[in-house]
Amino acid sequence: MVDLIALGGFILTAKGLQLLVQSTRKPPRLPPVGALIDPKFSGRNVDVMCDVLDFSSCPEVKAAIIEEVATAAKAAQTPKDSELFDWLLSEYQAPVQTGAPKQASSAVHFKSDEPKTLGEYGSQGHATKPLLKAIKALDGDKVVLEHKLLTGPPGLGKTLLSKIIAHELQLRARDLHLPEPQFVETYGANLNSVQALDQVVHQLVQAEASIWFIDEIHALDKELSTKVYLLMEEGRYPFDNSLNPTPVPNCMVIGATTDYGQLHPALKRRFGESLMLRPMTRDELLPLCSKLGFPITPEGCELLVSRCWQSGAPWELKILFRDCVAFAKADGLEEITAPVVQEVLETHQIDEHGLRPIDRSVLIALFKRPRYRGKLQEFYCYGGSENDVCAVTQLDKQEFQDTVRPRLMSRELLEVRSGVGLALTPKAVDLYGYLRPV
Repeated sequence: MVDLIALGGFILTAKGLQLLVQSTRKPPRLPPVGALIDPKFSGRNVDVMCDVLDFSSCPEVKAAIIEEVATAAKAAQTPKDSELFDWLLSEYQAPVQTGAPKQASSAVHFKSDEPKTLGEYGSQGHATKPLLKAIKALDGDKVVLEHKLLTGPPGLGKTLLSKIIAHELQLRARDLHLPEPQFVETYGANLNSVQALDQVVHQLVQAEASIWFIDEIHALDKELSTKVYLLMEEGRYPFDNSLNPTPVPNCMVIGATTDYGQLHPALKRRFGESLMLRPMTRDELLPLCSKLGFPITPEGCELLVSRCWQSGAPWELKILFRDCVAFAKADGLEEITAPVVQEVLETHQIDEHGLRPIDRSVLIALFKRPRYRGKLQEFYCYGGSENDVCAVTQLDKQEFQDTVRPRLMSRELLEVRSGVGLALTPKAVDLYGYLRPV
């Protein structure tokens, strides 16, 4: 069943068409995808729409639609779609059927403190400025951009940027009086089978335009990556057990990855140059404090940022900021002060370098693993494999990769060494040597 059909200023949804079809004794056979009709109304466009829907088995419905919609168009050029449906259904006296499929929502979900436009994003200008220009340059009937790949360490805002891109494109579609592209958000690890991938693409097929965000896209295996590549390259998708690929019109794929090296080579080639997000600087994080929805003193802001800026990831700052808001409100304060920030830091046992207890436990685990080399067995480093570290500290491997390892590496306390795995840097030994077992 089609999801949307644009018809001379009218929008016919799947529900409306289904109810219309249900009112006949010989329902026509509908194809799996809809058709885009020229926004300028004409009887020919209605005829084309009917031919695409294949009303050959029910010609009286085709004739009635052409006659009745043409009459309605003369009376009102741009009626609301719901009013058009009500009018059509009342003409055919078709009862409303419960349980009819709902039109997929295209709205992008944002948290209350998240920016919604590229202008509000406030950082990563090397990525946002060309994106904004490309979106403003859209005209005609195109409401999506070329496929984009966002890369960089965890916590820099790749997911948020993808949502902002989708929202900006939807705003542009409104300006152009075109249907808004539907936003579909998925996680690579959850697309672990052909059936799971097919289910998502079925949503894309039914939309007139769509933006498909695949977070951690490097988690897709070879078979699934190949199917996604065909969709990106040719605008077609090979559904399971289907002989011919199905067209997927006007679909933009946004991929995000923290591990570019693991991405399938075909997807690397198709995405081309990626948009690499950079860690935010201290000067970029300071003004962010004033945009998080609760007043904070300059002294409190300085103290808070001093424990977060090394990672360059705004999520660290936002998490601590929320706790500071709760502590300030509990004390009856109308702003976050430096003493409030200090109390939060002490409660979470965050030291002067921004490390948490779980971070220090990783350092301790590695301090217990001195490595030696050569015939004389000279000391080489403190190091071990990622699996060993997670086993000793009882850390979930994904949590270690997403939060702990980036935090330690961004502070130049952890590095990767050939033949060892993870190793403490000289800086880590200097700052945290007191954690070494006696």
